[in-house]
Amino acid sequence: MTGRCCHAVELSPAYVDVAVKRWQEFTGQTTTLDGDGRTFAELSAERLAEAA
Repeated sequence: MTGRCCHAVELSPAYVDVAVKRWQEFTGQTTTLDGDGRTFAELSAERLAEAA
């Protein structure tokens, strides 16, 4: 909203997930993994399945 640009690095996967979710909610856009094109929702579902 202010026209600022941010480049950030986060090491903790949990905080990365929070940042991605907030960015998606704010922009209305969907994130995709650069390596293979999976969406954040797909990755989250895979993680939940693996944890079960």
